Amino acid sequence: MKPFPHATGWLPPFQPVTLFRADETRAIRERILKELPPMLPAKRLSETGEGYVDDVHRRCLTTDIFPSDSLYTLVIQRVTAILPALQETYGFDLHSEPERLLPFFQVNRYRGSERGRIGYHMDLDGRVELEERKLSLSILLNDASSFQGGDLLIHDGDAHYPLRDAVAGQGVAFPSFAMHGVEEVTEGDRWTMVLWLHGPRFR
Repeated sequence: MKPFPHATGWLPPFQPVTLFRADETRAIRERILKELPPMLPAKRLSETGEGYVDDVHRRCLTTDIFPSDSLYTLVIQRVTAILPALQETYGFDLHSEPERLLPFFQVNRYRGSERGRIGYHMDLDGRVELEERKLSLSILLNDASSFQGGDLLIHDGDAHYPLRDAVAGQGVAFPSFAMHGVEEVTEGDRWTMVLWLHGPRFR
C-alpha cells in the first residue's frame, strides 16, 4: 500500500500500517474459531448505550478481546511499536496507560454467504462509550484477494479504498471521526481486527 500524502492544512484520511505477519494472522483466526467462545452477530449501540442487532446496517460475526486475554499482549505491543508514526501523522492526545489507550478490540468475520457489510458511520460520537475514541485501526486478517467485495471505504469528500489490494496483517489507521463503511462481501469471508485508540475527548 502506498502512503497517503499529507493534505495541506488538514489531516490525511488514512495512514497505512502493518501489525502482523501472515502466519500470525492465521494463528489468530484459528484461535478465534477453536479456543474462544463462538462469535456472535455484531450489535449497534442505541442512544442509551445498549446493544442491539441491526443486520441491515451491520452484518458480521464478532468477538471482543479484553486485556485479560493473551492475544491482547501481542496486540498492544504491536500498537505501541507503530504509535510514534501515528503520532507523527495525526498528533492526537492519547492515553499513555495501555488499558486506557486500548480498552478492548474486536475481531470481525464478514461472510459472503450472508452478504456481510457495515453501513457508513463514524466510530466517535458524544456517547460515553465512544467519546474518547481518537484513532481507528482496521487490520486485515486474510488477504483481500481471498474474498470478493468487502472494500473498506473511507469518505472525506473523496472515496478512498485503502485495503483493496492489502495482504493479511496490513491495515490502516484513520481518525475516528472519519465517515467509513465496509461494502458487501459477495464471496468468501473477510476477517478483520478493529482497534480504537483512546485519549481525552476532543475539545
